[in-house]
Order: sequence, then structure tokens, then C-alpha cells
Amino acid sequence: MDIIAYGAETNLHYAKDEIQGLGTSGLYPLSRQNIAINSEKIRIETRDRLKSEQIIKSRHLSRHLDYDMDYTVGTLFFREPIHSRDTDFNPIIIVVEYETVGTAREAQNAGGRVGIRLFKDKLIVGASHIRDENDFGKRDLNAL
Repeated sequence: MDIIAYGAETNLHYAKDEIQGLGTSGLYPLSRQNIAINSEKIRIETRDRLKSEQIIKSRHLSRHLDYDMDYTVGTLFFREPIHSRDTDFNPIIIVVEYETVGTAREAQNAGGRVGIRLFKDKLIVGASHIRDENDFGKRDLNAL
């Protein structure tokens, strides 16, 4: 029998900003402030100009090498200009994923899974439950 469980209590809030390059190094303001230090993941995406959901090229950036961030104010400054479009007129987008501190009420998230192996591990039967709670309410996911 396999049993997996987890639980977490947090006041962090996930945020994702997509900003089109302006042809400058910055400052690029983010939509939120009080960013959790080292929580950011930043990449530059070139998207198809006719099908914006299609990513042509993606490049992940490193803090201090490619950009600097003011975590309190929520601004980015890049080491090189971020153009608005490439040579084929495809838009270049700055994608920033991060967490903010103290902007969400404290929430409890938990989940678990129970599984049973049958017929010499040829069949695994299991049940899972996940509870996600945030500012927008509680969500439960159950699966068999």
C-alpha cells in the first residue's frame, strides 16, 4: 500500500505578468509589490504574430546576469534592451512568474493519495484528494 500526504499553510500569493518589450532596458513595473525574494522566474518569449498562443522562441533569464529586480517596489531592469518585435514582426513578451508576501490571507492547502498494488504490480488502484484554498475560495479535487 502506498500513502502520500502533504500540508502547507501560507500567506503567499502567485502572480504572473506578461509585458511586451518596449525597446528599453527598463524600468518595467510589475502588477504587484512585496515580492518574495528569489521566487521569480523570468523568461523572454517570442510569439507568432498571427497565433499568439504559439511560442516560437523562449529564453530563461538569470538574476544579476540578465536583470535586477526591486522586490519591494516590484520593478525590473534588464542588462540589455528588450525589443518589442523581432525581425519578422513577432511580438517579444517578458513573462514574469512570482509570489508576493502578505498580500493573501493565510490559507491551508493539503492533499493525499492512497494506492494499492494488485496482481504483482500490474494494476494500481488509488484515490487522491487535494484541497486548494486562496483568496477566491476553496477548491477540492477528488480522483479515483
